[in-house]
Amino acid sequence: MPVLNSLISVTGVLPTGELDITENNQYDVANYATVNVNVPNPSTGELEIIENGTYNVTNYASANIQVSGAGGLYREFELDYSGVLQSNTNVTHTMNFSGVTDISMYALYRAYQGAAITGNVNMPNLASLTKANACYQTFYGCPYITGAYLNNLTDITATGAARQMFANCTSLTTANLSSLQTISGNGAYCMFSGCTNLTDLDLSSLQTFDGASQSMFSSTNIATINLPSCTTLNGAASMFEYCTNLTSANLSSVTYLNNCTRAFGGCTSLTNVNLISVQSLGANGCRQMFEGCTNLQTLNLCNLTTMVANGLPGVCNGCTNLTNVDLSNLTTIGNYGLQNAFQGCENLTELSFPALTTISGSRKDQLSDMCLGIPDITIHFPAAMQAKVEALTGYSATAPFGASAGNVIFDL
Repeated sequence: MPVLNSLISVTGVLPTGELDITENNQYDVANYATVNVNVPNPSTGELEIIENGTYNVTNYASANIQVSGAGGLYREFELDYSGVLQSNTNVTHTMNFSGVTDISMYALYRAYQGAAITGNVNMPNLASLTKANACYQTFYGCPYITGAYLNNLTDITATGAARQMFANCTSLTTANLSSLQTISGNGAYCMFSGCTNLTDLDLSSLQTFDGASQSMFSSTNIATINLPSCTTLNGAASMFEYCTNLTSANLSSVTYLNNCTRAFGGCTSLTNVNLISVQSLGANGCRQMFEGCTNLQTLNLCNLTTMVANGLPGVCNGCTNLTNVDLSNLTTIGNYGLQNAFQGCENLTELSFPALTTISGSRKDQLSDMCLGIPDITIHFPAAMQAKVEALTGYSATAPFGASAGNVIFDL
């Protein structure tokens, strides 16, 4: 089917007119199409001007101006018959994405990277990002963008589709992803990473995060996370890492966790995380998931039943204010399952495993260094598990699994 020339409308104003410069001075040349420099005394070279501002053109023979109008940078795009944005046409227009439902492969690849775009980026009709690298670093490092409104986007599925799309946009405060339901593959890798002023995030419709889109919101200024509909977090490594203003995260519907290494690592203000519905972990479930969360007080995994290999190693390493851990329905611990899990949790004084029936795997390190750096702790196990627990690496009745002191009691 042929590609139609249904062009996006122009909302900006192209630079027009001509400025004559005959004396040495500074001039605001932002809104002129050409500048004629005719200043006494030799002047050589050409000045490239790509942003609005005031420039000293004293020593230049000419000035080459390529500045956009109010609508943003001018680029060459058009829509095909199905609303997919295509690149490399012969028509120039402003940054207006009305009517765009999807974006073709590489169509916006680094299109506005580092540009002096101001205000909001609106993609009101964008429904899907299904083409590889479609928005790879599209607005990366744009210092003046304040909002990203993708409020009809429902899925990001292609490799690199939104990779670093808004990363390091340091003035961006709002990201509206209110219709987003599915993220798969590495499509959203570092999508908003480094947006240090991002405080307003809407992910209220997200149901499935399944892939390898690490660091999607790392090093932002988000205070709360609300994912009330999300059931799967797979591949969310470093998703909110170093969000030091984050205080709470609602993951109350999540039933499955995997590959969530340091998902909240270094979130030093985090006090409350709701993981009450988690039932199972993948083979690389929650390694160091809350490492360095120095204000986290409670880890509630009361519905978790099975922990395969590498389930929770280092999960709360360095959580110095952790006082309560609920693993009351955990029946199985695999290799490395709780290795270093509570290392450095100096205020944790008690652990209990009332439902434990199986320690699986060929190794004996399921609980090794689990309590390293804890001054004094009491650990409760079922009486039927005594022989298996005593055979594990690091077992000691008076200094269990790396703790400086403590007790192991088989009284459940």
